[in-house]
Amino acid sequence: MSRPPSVTYLRDPDLGFEIQLCRGEPHARHRHFHPERALAFIRGGTSRTVLGETEHLLVPGTLVHFPPGVSHSCDPPDPAAWSYDMLFLRVPEEPLPFGGPGAVLLPREERRTLGRLFRDLGSPRLPRGEREHRLYELLDRAASLLEDAPSLEPPRRDPRMEPVE
Repeated sequence: MSRPPSVTYLRDPDLGFEIQLCRGEPHARHRHFHPERALAFIRGGTSRTVLGETEHLLVPGTLVHFPPGVSHSCDPPDPAAWSYDMLFLRVPEEPLPFGGPGAVLLPREERRTLGRLFRDLGSPRLPRGEREHRLYELLDRAASLLEDAPSLEPPRRDPRMEPVE
């Protein structure tokens, strides 16, 4: 028996971020954009994703960077299995450069670390000082991983997936 869809939100206006922990939740399949920078960590399922002009097949353990204003869409073939964490950065001056849009499949050890950091940021029980520490640790690791890791190039395309309208 599958778990019901859920989205957990946590917003910290003082630190300038919002995090969403999404499990099997319907989401925007059509192309859209966000005014803020976003980082996503894919936990389960797969999704055909168009990021800017590039198509990717996202799998568990992928880190995705969405710069402000870059259009994208996600189209998981099995929405019930699709789960991801999304961090929106609302601060005007961000401490780290992330460059353009991209997606990287993380090494196994980094998947565990980044997954823990996303999960910790989404916990309302995490004390503010620890939340700030975890946020900057996540941003530092993400910037390094997005810069150093090979991107998912050429984009992986699953011919079974239908085009996004």
